[in-house]
Amino acid sequence: MADNSSLTFLQFFLPVFFFLSPSHLLSLLLPAEIPTVPIYYLAKPQPRERAWRNQRGKKTLLSLTLVRLCEET
Repeated sequence: MADNSSLTFLQFFLPVFFFLSPSHLLSLLLPAEIPTVPIYYLAKPQPRERAWRNQRGKKTLLSLTLVRLCEET
């Protein structure tokens, strides 16, 4: 025989499900937040990113310092 607590749960919630719209039923069944995968790049590059890509190959103080440090080791 079923537990009394489960009977009261069904007796209470079963009529409620008939009055809810399908979207409300789905919101009860699905988790509140759906985990997503982080996006590391934008579909359309921002002006700062375009400027950074245009500088590829140019000599900067950082690149020259890194080259010098790598040559010393």
